[in-house]
Amino acid sequence: MTRSRFLVPVAMTALVAAAVAGGSWLLPRTLDAWTWLEARNDPLALADLGLHSDLTPARLEQELEAALAADDIDLAGSFIALAGQQGLAVPPALLARYRAETTPTAETMRAARAFYEGARDGESASGAGLAGVIASDLTGIGDVRDLIHEGQKAQRGEETNNVTVGLATVGLAITGATVVSLGMAMPARAGVSTLKVAVKTGRISRPLAATLGRAVHEAVDTKALTVAASAASRLELSSARAAAASAIRPASLTRLRGMAEDVTVIGRKAGVRGAQEALTVARDGADLRRVARLSESRGLSTRAVLKVLGRGAIALTSGAAILAGWLMAGVSYLWLVLLFCLAIVRGITRLLWPRRSRRTWAMRRSEPTASCPRLSRVPTP
Repeated sequence: MTRSRFLVPVAMTALVAAAVAGGSWLLPRTLDAWTWLEARNDPLALADLGLHSDLTPARLEQELEAALAADDIDLAGSFIALAGQQGLAVPPALLARYRAETTPTAETMRAARAFYEGARDGESASGAGLAGVIASDLTGIGDVRDLIHEGQKAQRGEETNNVTVGLATVGLAITGATVVSLGMAMPARAGVSTLKVAVKTGRISRPLAATLGRAVHEAVDTKALTVAASAASRLELSSARAAAASAIRPASLTRLRGMAEDVTVIGRKAGVRGAQEALTVARDGADLRRVARLSESRGLSTRAVLKVLGRGAIALTSGAAILAGWLMAGVSYLWLVLLFCLAIVRGITRLLWPRRSRRTWAMRRSEPTASCPRLSRVPTP
């Protein structure tokens, strides 16, 4: 009996220690899983959680140095803005390099060169170059150039990019006199140009490119495109615009208009390079809306956020099933702990206040002579 009373507390102590150790490892992961699952539909919360774990001072320095080495001043500025939002210090040497690259003279020369190249070629990897592309598209020249280019490819027997042709046609219609009847606001013009550049350069995710292709197919009558392409090849801008307007299905522009407007919002808040980065991360129109919402909160740092987190800035990448598994494991652990605590309480109660079994009480009640010897024998009359 003495030995059992000694072993029971020792065993209970060991079990409590094991439970505490397991809980200290499991419960933080359960709480993290709950936090991530709660934020799964909120890009702002997802970005905050991801940056808290992924954006370290060392990562910031590495990304900033790589951006400066690649002469990507726009990305460097985005990381500096993100550092300010996250309360991280920028290394003085890198900050000095950034300021040297962003003097008025250096920025003017870089922007002018990129703007000219973008307006001339219709493709660009810089913000100023994309601005040149948009400027040329606003006059209709850029869209006509793309229609001519794709038409020449068709004449040579090469495969044409139907999405580029469709976006160029929509762009011509937007810049024409029928913009009101098409139901597309002028701000979507920049979004269409950005989408077109992304398709031409391949800087767009495959799922989003497929979604965009379906939206263009719904909005544009491909059979009527030949008239617009023919007018463009003759450099008849007015005729090309009229033909483009006749090839558009206004009632089917909803999806394409929404995507173009979201891209325009991202470009206005995060810069044109931020919009390009969003197109490589998003998979459909819903993802673009999430990035647009993120850009309204983060502003110029949006591109850096997407660079650090990728798709994790707008969606769960670790898998909801895995997070749900951690959550169920934590709930199961708490349930077992509750049962264990009830068992301990029951055991302690039995040790402090031992209960006599029913059999013992029954035996005592059936033997009254043992407790009352004087009444054990009753004289017989």
